[in-house]
Amino acid sequence: MTIRTFKLLTIGTLLFIGASNVCAQNKLEGVVDTNYKNATAIIIMKETEDCSVRAISEAYNITYRKSHELNKSWGRVNNEGVYWNSIEKGIRKDFPSTASKLIPIHSTMNSFDFVDQIAESGYTYIIVADKHIFVIEEEYHQHWLVKGNLNDATKQVLGYLRINNN
Repeated sequence: MTIRTFKLLTIGTLLFIGASNVCAQNKLEGVVDTNYKNATAIIIMKETEDCSVRAISEAYNITYRKSHELNKSWGRVNNEGVYWNSIEKGIRKDFPSTASKLIPIHSTMNSFDFVDQIAESGYTYIIVADKHIFVIEEEYHQHWLVKGNLNDATKQVLGYLRINNN
């Protein structure tokens, strides 16, 4: 192999690596179990059915207790779920101009599909599933985490709220 051939191969390899990085897709990296993360507060407050509390806490980077207070002001009763329209109205009241309206999904999609097809940098997503909500958030450039229950990555996504991180 001549030096010229080696240089051409090296340049070709670098161009291929560069093109691969440009075409990189979003990737779901894993799940953060927010039950475990908030276990102390959940036990002290004797809470159950608190996915909305955990989701708002993660989406807006506030404490579980603060999220609990907000959810209560939105109509959530301890140890009970809360209707989606109450959550959406509460977000508009307490976090104005941060979130989109609910965007429905009209096809079968789980969190892996959502990250691959919809998720965009600069946004956090509150995901609506059947009688449940959780969060999908970017950990670092194009690498995403589900934040909720351990099995949320495989649940069917019915819709989402896009929260602007800026």
